[in-house]
Amino acid sequence: MKRWEVLREYFKYNSGWTLEKIEQRKRAGFTSKLEKEMCLYFEDVHRTLDPFIATLPPDFVQMHYEHYKQGKQFSEYKNIVGTASKIERTNAKINRLVRSVKQSELIEQY
Repeated sequence: MKRWEVLREYFKYNSGWTLEKIEQRKRAGFTSKLEKEMCLYFEDVHRTLDPFIATLPPDFVQMHYEHYKQGKQFSEYKNIVGTASKIERTNAKINRLVRSVKQSELIEQY
């Protein structure tokens, strides 16, 4: 799974990989090995990203939701939610955090 796909799923409100939906899947039982691995992977993604995202100003979080859900470019937010360099640093940190979460071979091929 590519980094941008992971971030798109993380920032979408209706994603199947929210912590609540992951817990529902666990209770219902997994239907495949891929589903189980995806649940474990996205739990790790949440454990890794949630603490950092919680430190961001609400405008930055909203910017990411709009970028990944509606396709708005980050450049549209320059000097509105922050300077270009601050937006770039934040995006770089988020990307590093996502890359730090190990993907199984099955998920990499997904």
